Amino acid sequence: MRSLLFVFVLFAIGAALVVRLAPWYVSVGLAVLLVLSSRLLARLLIYRLFTMPFKAKGRVLENAVAEVHGIQPAATPDAPKNEYDGGEDLDEEQKAELEHERREACEELKKRNWFTVDVEIKPQPNDGAFTHWEPSELSLVHFTEDTAETDCESVECLIHDLKIHSDGKIVDYEGDKYTGPQRLQLLIGVKADVERLKFQYYYEGFGEVVLPGK
Repeated sequence: MRSLLFVFVLFAIGAALVVRLAPWYVSVGLAVLLVLSSRLLARLLIYRLFTMPFKAKGRVLENAVAEVHGIQPAATPDAPKNEYDGGEDLDEEQKAELEHERREACEELKKRNWFTVDVEIKPQPNDGAFTHWEPSELSLVHFTEDTAETDCESVECLIHDLKIHSDGKIVDYEGDKYTGPQRLQLLIGVKADVERLKFQYYYEGFGEVVLPGK
């Protein structure tokens, strides 16, 4: 962000000198360019300011290790229920619409290959301001995707269910945060053409997941 401000200041100083010394038509053209470039720089600055806290939060898993203990093929899950499913106050048309949406969601799930992934996420020491991480904020993206500038929901891989290993059992994830390693069990749905994935936590990418038979 400091570099953007520095470039903008230098450009403004140079523009002022040219406006003072150059012919009027050059000055007008430069003034228009200055206005357009200032808008672009303003958008860049706003973007940087918006992403800074998320990048800081993601640093807790910078260079984290993802130790994959196993990947097994899994059955296609059912589509999650809509919060209004079974509602007694719905009329027949609304119920039919919900059922249609549910069938469409099921068809979309069937287009993916499903796997159960047993993986342990191991944070590495860092000097960031955040010390806790949340498994529910993890995503799996294409291995070649640039995560440094992209914090978005993965389209290649859907994490349908998340469980954790606790005291020798696999239990539902209850939204806890962790400061150290945690072993997870993920039910993922992957597009047919995807062979390798990596984990993404906000703007940090790490690890590798190679799908069976690929």
